[in-house]
Order: sequence, then structure tokens, then C-alpha cells
Amino acid sequence: MTTMENKTPTILKNDPDFPSGLSFEALRREGLRLVGELSGKIWTDHNTHDPGITTLEVLSYALLDLGYRTALPINELLTPANDADADDNFFTPAQILTNNPLTITDYRKMLLSIGEVRNAWLVVSETNGLPIALPKGFQQPFLNGIYKIYVEPDFYNPSVKPAKTAVLTNEKPKTVSELVLEQVRSHRNLCEDFEAEVTVLKQLPIQLKGAILLYPDADARRVYAAIYRALVNFISPTPRFYSLNEMLERGKTIEEIFEGRPFDLQSGFIDTDELNAIRRRSEIHTSDLYALIARIDGVQSVQTLTLTADNIITNAAATRLPKEIKWCLDIPEGFAPFLADAELCLKKTASSDVFFSDDLTAFERNFSRLRNDVAADLTFDYGFFRDDLSSYRSIQRDFPRVYGINDGGLHADVAAQRRAQALQFKGYLLFFERFLADYLAQLAHVRDLFSMTPDSRRTAEQRRTYFNGGLDDVPDVDKLLRFARATAADDTVSTSLAVPVLVSDLNELLTMFPPKGDLLDADFFKEYTRKTPTTTDDKR
Repeated sequence: MTTMENKTPTILKNDPDFPSGLSFEALRREGLRLVGELSGKIWTDHNTHDPGITTLEVLSYALLDLGYRTALPINELLTPANDADADDNFFTPAQILTNNPLTITDYRKMLLSIGEVRNAWLVVSETNGLPIALPKGFQQPFLNGIYKIYVEPDFYNPSVKPAKTAVLTNEKPKTVSELVLEQVRSHRNLCEDFEAEVTVLKQLPIQLKGAILLYPDADARRVYAAIYRALVNFISPTPRFYSLNEMLERGKTIEEIFEGRPFDLQSGFIDTDELNAIRRRSEIHTSDLYALIARIDGVQSVQTLTLTADNIITNAAATRLPKEIKWCLDIPEGFAPFLADAELCLKKTASSDVFFSDDLTAFERNFSRLRNDVAADLTFDYGFFRDDLSSYRSIQRDFPRVYGINDGGLHADVAAQRRAQALQFKGYLLFFERFLADYLAQLAHVRDLFSMTPDSRRTAEQRRTYFNGGLDDVPDVDKLLRFARATAADDTVSTSLAVPVLVSDLNELLTMFPPKGDLLDADFFKEYTRKTPTTTDDKR
């Protein structure tokens, strides 16, 4: 007999992953344990009918509410009522974790953030010998801490002019060398410097022609774009820029991500392992290009592939390169390969129409890596504003009505002693009410406690460090306070913090410190006249 799986959502009564602070049974069990330790043989009836156990259960239930509110997402606890009340409390990682570049890798990452630089290398310069005479056979020492910079311009970027290696801007054009020197000198470490002449690699344009057979269901335009990107990344490798979240997902620690990163960088993040794996191209093998294209999704086979390169000028002399490179192209010193064109004939069958690269868009033809399309920082995400976070509901409303402490209290026919006992119990519970209400008030002002806004820009309420919760929801709270709060209909100046004093003591104070103006009179004191168990007419 088969049984159907029950897919109805259920709540486990004993969920091991449920926090104890949000478990009624755990709180009740802990309360009973403390009752047994503290009361000993004085209180032995721990059954549910005992009023003390009822009180324990009501308080445990109230603590659940406190635990639930405390466990809310921290961004919701810190969410202001509106954007105008937002404090400058939270610094983004880029604001507090960045620091000056220190190592060669740090400087490389910084230079790669320049939009006109495709790759950069720093090596210790050994050409700055000290002007001292040495015996024959001794090697001339050099100054440590001076670096030589090699830069490969991003020839795929339309803003870079290959002829002069200048950058097109609205202002006076700056060369790539000038941009690089400005960046490194603004972050130069003590006792370190850079050679005044940056070695900017010259462009070595190469062309690629070939015929490629695709699978019948392949999208020729998409396949060509993928081939072109793969060729560019192989011929002119450059590290990828990641967002901060992507770096964290790759298992990088926050310390590794921001190590040696200047505060003024706006580009994404470079994986150090990927950067160190990139080497300057000294040769290109045709066999590598065959294998690269064959791995592209949609490519069935590479039928023909021809690699050619333009003649270049080195040391004022023309270097003639082979018109057709069969197996290997050697990259001359001081040059960087650049895929000038890739005229690839893509077809699906021997008789099908061909697709030429000239039909591609300018973006696909002028492929340049994007630097500013990733998030280089994290922002604090405010959540849902909870205006009822400090709202307190009296625990007296959760007791059975037979206790007589709910709204309405006891019937008028009940004996005075019974009503007095109910008020006495309400006064006893007020001790717990004060703690619970104050806790919620403190929780609702967490954002004020952690605020870093200067006091001059904050109200007196926001500058407080301890907050009191209101007890207005406690039934008949005015009967529990000697000096209740004034109501809208009563303009009497009253306070729960008033301290009764003898009239004789007050008169002595008034004699020593007479009031200015007619602020105190006999009618004022009548508001505070009360009778005590031992006296009938003493004014306090």
C-alpha cells in the first residue's frame, strides 16, 4: 500500500534549531529551575493552578515578544522614520577599509583602474647606479626602491589614439604615460620612486583569417562575438573586474579584497590570483588559436586559420614580419599584440550562406573591457520602519479575569480587602512592567544610541542614553501612582518623580530661597494635601 507524502507546512513543536530565547517551553523550564533554587521548601506547588506559576507563564510569554523584536534584522532596528532622519552612522567598506598601495601587485591593480590601461607591470629598476668608483670586477650597485613601469594601452578603447598613445579628452590631451605617472606619484610610498619615463608598449596589429564550420542550430552572430572575445582575451590578456559581492562569493576575505586598495578607486576588484597568472605575451602559437576557437560553443570544426602581422619599426629600422605566420609569431620587445581584424567565414554546411565579420556591430569589432559596470562598494540597506517597536502591551491583560487586574477590575460589590489585594498584586507586577516597557523603549532607540551624528545636530531626546517606556496600557495605572500624569482636562503640574516633604521643611527652604514673583500660593499646596494613617491634617 502506498502512502502519500504530506506536504502541508507545519511548525515543529520541538525544533532543535529554534533559539531558546524564542521558546516558551525553554523559558518556562528555566523559570521553574530558578524558582526551585531560590524558594527551596517555601514554595513547592509548581502545578499550573498555582498563581505563581501563572505569573511565571505570563512573564515568559512577555519575554517571547521581547525576544522576537530583538531578533528582527538589524537594518530594520536601525531604520529611521524617513530619509530626512537618516544619520551618518554607517561607513561603507570602501570608506573605512581602503589603504595606500604597498606592494607591486597593489600598484598594478591601481594602474589597471585607469580606463586607458589594459595591463601594467612594475619591475625593480637596476639602471640607476650609484655614482661611486668601484674596483674592477665589482658590479655597480643600484638604488633599491625605484621602479620601472611597463604599460600596455587599451588599444581596443576608441578613446586611445595608437599613434601618439594619447587619450582624447575635452581638455588638453594627456598621454597614457602622463596618466600613469600622475596616479603612481599621488600614492607613492616613502623611500620609493618611479622612473620618469614610463615604457608604453607599442601596438603590434595582427590579423586573423579563417573558415569555421558551425553546428546547424548555432547562432552565427553570437558564435562570432564569442570567438572575437576569446581571441582578444588570449592575445591581449587582462584581468576581469568583479563586484564586491562577487569577490565575497569567490571565497575572498574582506581583508584580501581591500588589501592595498586606494580610497579614490571607483572601479571593481581584481582577483590577485588571476592577475599574477597573466604574463606579457612574447609569442603567439597558431595551434593555441585553433584549440581556443574549437572550444567555443557552437563550433563544429576549424577548417582554416591564417595569422598575419603588420611590419613594425624598431630603433628607426623597419622589421619585416612574415606575411603569413604558420606556427608561431614572436612578439618583438617593446610591443604588445593587438587583434586588428578577424575576418572569419562562418558557415553551417559547405553550400550554406557565409557570415562575414564586417556585418558585426562596432561594439563587437572594438571590444574593450568594461571597468565601471560592477559595484565597487556596499551600501547600507535600510529595511522596513517599525513604528510600533516600542509599543508595550501590559501583561496584566493576559491574566485570567478572576484575578481582577484587567480592565474594569473587580465588581463594586467585592469586599474592600479583595480590591486592595488586587491593587497590591498590580503594584507587584508594575515592577516587571517597568523593566519590560523600558527594554522596548531602549530597543526602539538603538539607532540613537549608536548614532555618530554630532550632538549639535541632534535633539535633546536623541542625545539621551537611557529611555523610559510608557505604562499607559496598564489598567488603572493612576491608582498605582502617588502622583499620576496630568491629563488633558487637568492642567495640574504633576509628576511621578515628585517627592513629598513636610510643610515645615518647605517653609524653611522658602525662607532661605524666597521665590521670585507670585509662583507659590496656598491654593497650589492644596493639590498635594493627603492624609496619612497616623495624622489627619498634616500637609505634605
